Amino acid sequence: MGNKQSLDGAGVFRVYLIEDHTLFREMVAMQLKDNPTFQLVGQSGDGLEGLEQCRALRPDILVLDIQVPGMLGTQIAKTLINEIPSLRILALTSCTQNSTYDDLLAAGVHGYLPKDAPLSVLLEAFREFSHGNTFYFSRRATQPTHHDTTLSLLSEREVSVLKLFAEGHSTKIIADKLGICSKTCSNHMTHIKDKLRAHDASALVRLAMRCGLVDEVKE
Repeated sequence: MGNKQSLDGAGVFRVYLIEDHTLFREMVAMQLKDNPTFQLVGQSGDGLEGLEQCRALRPDILVLDIQVPGMLGTQIAKTLINEIPSLRILALTSCTQNSTYDDLLAAGVHGYLPKDAPLSVLLEAFREFSHGNTFYFSRRATQPTHHDTTLSLLSEREVSVLKLFAEGHSTKIIADKLGICSKTCSNHMTHIKDKLRAHDASALVRLAMRCGLVDEVKE
C-alpha cells in the first residue's frame, strides 16, 4: 500500500488535544513524543481557546474532552466538522450512558473512548483514523457472553439497533422505539456496518441470527 498518508496528504498525522486535566495532556504528549506517524501540534485546557487554535492549525485528528470548560464538547465537534471536513475527532468521556454516546454520534464524532481507557487504546484509535476508519470503544469485549464474539465489537446501543433492524423494522421505527432521532439511528447503522464489515441488509440479518439476536428463518 505504500507509505501512510495523512488526511491532508502529508506524511505525518497532526494531532491536537483539548482536555482540561494537565496530567492527562502531559501523558498524551509523552505517548506521542518521537512517534513517527502521529505528532502533537498543540493542546489546550479550554474549549473556546482550543476551537480557535484548531481553526488556525487545522490538525488531522482532534482528541476532545466533551466536558472541557469554556464550550460544550459536542458544539466544538459540530463546529469543526462543518469548518474542517477532513478532521477526525476522537471524543473522551467519563460518562457511559447510551444517551451520551447518542449525543456524540449526532455531533458527528468519528470515535470515542472512556477517559479511563489505557493510553495504548488512544494510539489504536489513531491508527484506525489513519486508515479512514472509525473507532468506538466498547467494554463488551471484556464481558462474558454466550453470543458470537462478533457482538463484542458493538456498543449496547448498536446491539439494540441491529436486533431491531434484523426483526424487520425501518430506521424511523427503530429510532422511535429507542427514543433517538432518525439521523442518530442512521449513524448507528453506518457504524455497525463498518465494524462488522457487512455492507448489505442480508449480511447484517445473517450476523444477527448467528449471534442469537433473532431467530433463524426456517426454510
